[in-house]
Amino acid sequence: MENMRKLRKSKRVTQFQLSLVAEVAQETISGYERGKIMPSVETLGKIAAYLETSTDYLLDRTDVALPIDTLVQQRYSDEEMEMIQIYRDLTPEMQDRMRGYLAALRDIKGTK
Repeated sequence: MENMRKLRKSKRVTQFQLSLVAEVAQETISGYERGKIMPSVETLGKIAAYLETSTDYLLDRTDVALPIDTLVQQRYSDEEMEMIQIYRDLTPEMQDRMRGYLAALRDIKGTK
């Protein structure tokens, strides 16, 4: 559960702090992060709520860290959803190029 480790560190939460929230031993959190053991559904829910993410993100099933309720609240337009689907269908190299194009367009907009 590499995403758990990355998110925990980005939020500056120690394994010990997370273990208190999850009501497990610090060594257990380490085991989760190394993929040696899996948390129970209840424990996974506690960790996801504390880190403000989804259980799928913690389980490395998605690269979207935002919880689903946050994503739903954003209410993307049909055009935005189409752009997201197009992006997801691209190769990693093409995704890099697309991000470059968008950054360039943003910079052009900022100069006018």
